[in-house]
Amino acid sequence: RDPLWRASRNWLASRVLDDSSFREQTTLLALTGLALRPFGQVRDESARVNEALDACEARLLAWIRDQHAIVLTRPVFNGFSLGPRNDYVFLHPELLVALFLIERDSNPHARRFVLDVLDALTRAIMRRDAFMGQDGIISSVDQLWAGRLLFRFLQKSETRSAAELGPNPKSLISPQT
Repeated sequence: RDPLWRASRNWLASRVLDDSSFREQTTLLALTGLALRPFGQVRDESARVNEALDACEARLLAWIRDQHAIVLTRPVFNGFSLGPRNDYVFLHPELLVALFLIERDSNPHARRFVLDVLDALTRAIMRRDAFMGQDGIISSVDQLWAGRLLFRFLQKSETRSAAELGPNPKSLISPQT
């Protein structure tokens, strides 16, 4: 409930809504959408934040329409500066977008994408006993994002009845799709 929290969320919302170059960066948009999600029991009913979340979702849904194959071994380089220090992180757009969409309980097309990402992720893990985001490299950050996606999927699945889920997680996709 710190004022800095609210100010930071409004700043992020403004970046999504007012900065067109920011909206074109899929990994940053997915990360921002995740950061704008409500935290625990604290709710921010800011219209601007809600509008930004909707804009993130719309842009990411448009992005997934162009994804014909899920490729988890091509992380995107994101450089950043913290004061005098420069650093970088590699992020996987598919993992971040799937995590954002599962958090938003998005439409059936989004659920299909999430399940396709989960399928690719579990196959990659089974092949190498771990998630390698780049050939020959097991990064702890990659592992954390992959683990978070799997954990959230399992949490969401547990809230549904066994009858809804059936024998296969693909049954999370509605019959209309």
